[in-house]
Amino acid sequence: MLSLVCGKKNPTQRELSYHLVLDPSQIVLIVDALEKMGLVQRQTDPNDRRSKIIVPTTEGQKLYKKAKIAVETSSDRTLSNLSDEERANLLGMLRKISLD
Repeated sequence: MLSLVCGKKNPTQRELSYHLVLDPSQIVLIVDALEKMGLVQRQTDPNDRRSKIIVPTTEGQKLYKKAKIAVETSSDRTLSNLSDEERANLLGMLRKISLD
């Protein structure tokens, strides 16, 4: 969830529910927990005052950056036996299925 929140778009809870394929009630619990940890904040959506967007705090952005580095390091290790072309093909296919 933090990767979605730290992206360029500030997702609403409804959008998080859609992208993570979770029930909205589950999103509320997760956002509540992240908010208590000081990693995200709910803010009124400037495009729809009835809706809340989820934005990262400075601490949330720091944690996301650390996690991203750890994932990239692990991925590099895992994919080290693949050629650059094979790696690009695999990552392209994974992106394709993750967006469906």
